[in-house]
Amino acid sequence: SLIARWGSAPSPTLSEDILSAYKVGLVGEGWAVMGTSIPSAYIAELLRRECVVNLWLDPDPAGRRAAAKYRKQLQAYGLRVRDILSTLDPKRHTREEIKEYLDGR
Repeated sequence: SLIARWGSAPSPTLSEDILSAYKVGLVGEGWAVMGTSIPSAYIAELLRRECVVNLWLDPDPAGRRAAAKYRKQLQAYGLRVRDILSTLDPKRHTREEIKEYLDGR
């Protein structure tokens, strides 16, 4: 029931791996999902916070399939989801680039 997360922000950003979540957490709030579905502890915390959830998964085909699956899972609980798509994995971006993506630029 632990959540692998770093940083703090109004809208947490779910990523595929720990390093991506950590990098996002340097300028926002990053959570590492590390699995084929979002854990129930994550869902419970997101529902408690009543926030928009950012999905920023890897841009490869597997990451895009996972993003679609996660979006569907989150929306089934009535959560609002924002999909962030970049040309690189989140962990490969600079802090400035991550901030720009999170700000919607």
